[in-house]
Amino acid sequence: MKIKRILCCLLCLVLFAALAGCFKNEGSMPFNGDITFHQIQMTIPSEFIRDSTQSSDDVWLFEQGWYKKTIVVMRRQVQEDPAAFVNAYAEGLQNQGIQSEVTTFSKMPAVMSSATRENGVFWQELSFILDGAFYAVALNGGTETEFQALVDTISIPS
Repeated sequence: MKIKRILCCLLCLVLFAALAGCFKNEGSMPFNGDITFHQIQMTIPSEFIRDSTQSSDDVWLFEQGWYKKTIVVMRRQVQEDPAAFVNAYAEGLQNQGIQSEVTTFSKMPAVMSSATRENGVFWQELSFILDGAFYAVALNGGTETEFQALVDTISIPS
């Protein structure tokens, strides 16, 4: 009887710890809607939901319809000159057959890229440098209109 009580208590503690772990990142990594990701803010459409098992501090993955569409928001530090890094990034994508154009986004050097993958899925990405960090926002499986609507929500608070 004593062993059953101990096992029951241990099971309750494990369950409590597991549930607490599920909710610990709620404030810093929302499921959708208005998000703040490091230094950028944007709105993730309500039909997408964050996959916390595939997300980390520097990569957030949102999926819709069992991954028929995905939004990836990513950040990493860079040491290079922003313009040189953006140009090299665009050239690297072009060498892989991905349409990439160097442009500006919020007065920063940026790259707008798009490709149709082997499986026929359309992919688009906006990437830029902000305060020594490389940011990329990509939509996989959506349309140009959906991607532009997503990009239009991106802001950089002062």
